[in-house]
Amino acid sequence: MLSKHYQSHIIKGIKDRSIKLIDSITICLCLSMFNWAKFRRAKGGIKIHICWDDTMMISDIVNITEAKLHDRLGLKQLIFTKGTVIIQDRAYFDFTLMQQRIRAENIFVIRIKTNTIYKSV
Repeated sequence: MLSKHYQSHIIKGIKDRSIKLIDSITICLCLSMFNWAKFRRAKGGIKIHICWDDTMMISDIVNITEAKLHDRLGLKQLIFTKGTVIIQDRAYFDFTLMQQRIRAENIFVIRIKTNTIYKSV
């Protein structure tokens, strides 16, 4: 949307690159009506995992799972074409996936977990 309405505000480093936004949402369901969707002791639910393509302005990957499935397992190992910018929440923090994306020359932005031990090189 920025590219269509606010050309002067686009960050030069991501101009003309494919941008993917990855996140999920949990939808609560009445457990007495949907007993197959057990989430917590007295709550039901499903989780929708979405990969939004900013260029096409539509989600290009959608996966619906049980609500208790961890976010990083909902869209397994998404690797994109060279130069794709991937933006995701810290729930998707996974060193193996990061290494695969580095090899594929993806650019990714992710919040690190607070207990992560790292060293700048």
